[in-house]
Parts: sequence; structure tokens; C-alpha cells
Amino acid sequence: KSNDEEKLKNEELRTKLNASALALQQEKQLKRDSELALKRIKTDIHNCSALITEPKLLTQRVAE
Repeated sequence: KSNDEEKLKNEELRTKLNASALALQQEKQLKRDSELALKRIKTDIHNCSALITEPKLLTQRVAE
């Protein structure tokens, strides 16, 4: 193959690699965001469950 063909092939592979790296980075960020949201939900449930014996206070906390 000619040198130009090799350069073109390398550039195409580099472009694919960069696209894959970007997609991976986005997936990792989505995973972190999801884990953070889940942690917040678990914390909210834990805090509200402590108020299960006090319905009025529980209603106030859920409304917040």
C-alpha cells in the first residue's frame, strides 16, 4: 500500500478511537450521575422512614 493510504487508514482508526473514548467517557459520567441520584434517593428514604411513627412530620418532610 502507498504511504498516503496508510496515513488515511491511521487517521480513520484514530477518529474511531477518539469517538469510542468519548462514548466511554459519557457512559462513565452517566453512571456516576445515576449512582449519585440513587444515593440521594436512598438517603431520602432512610430519613423519611425514621418518621414513620409521626405522620404529620412525615408529610411535611415528603412535601419538601
